[in-house]
Formats: sequence, structure tokens, C-alpha cells
Amino acid sequence: KYFPISLVEGKKVLDLNVFKQPGTFSDSIKLEVTFPDSWKVENKGDLSNIANLLSTQTELDTDLSYYIVWSE
Repeated sequence: KYFPISLVEGKKVLDLNVFKQPGTFSDSIKLEVTFPDSWKVENKGDLSNIANLLSTQTELDTDLSYYIVWSE
């Protein structure tokens, strides 16, 4: 069974990869990650953070990686 959020040293971690389809032009994407109010963001990379929402809107012209860490 796959669950995208793992526990690493007592912290919740989401290691998210967004892959561009080879041979296609860039696509506009909007990425939103919502999480419980009790979680505190420790690492969000270049994602915007408002309340319990991390988000970005960008052109997918290459693969993207996001490493997100929360604590409680």
C-alpha cells in the first residue's frame, strides 16, 4: 500500500516529483497541497504558504521536485 507522506525522524515528509512528458511542449500546472492545521511547515522549497495550503503555478518544461517537511 502506497502512502505519499512518510515519517522521517519524527517529521512528516512528502518527496514529490512532477514529471514532464518527453516530446511534449511545456504545460501550465497548478499544484496545491493541503495539510492539517496542527502541522507546521519546516521546509516548503519554493512553494507559497498560506494557512494550511502550499501552492505554486508554473510552466512544466522540465521535471520538478519538491521536498516538503512538517512537524507537529
